[in-house]
Amino acid sequence: MRGTRKPATSRRDGLRRLAESLPGAVVDHPWGDDRVYKVGGKIFVFFGADDRSPASMSKCL
Repeated sequence: MRGTRKPATSRRDGLRRLAESLPGAVVDHPWGDDRVYKVGGKIFVFFGADDRSPASMSKCL
């Protein structure tokens, strides 16, 4: 639908599911409650500790 956006938590959950489905992906918490996903020891997506925030960072491998 045009003009509708998914809630931030829904987008984050979708990105988490995608990250977890990738071969070799592991979750880590290197800075306390922050969650990162890594492949081969390299971070490819970062989630801050606050799940209500829509912010995340990702990079293409």
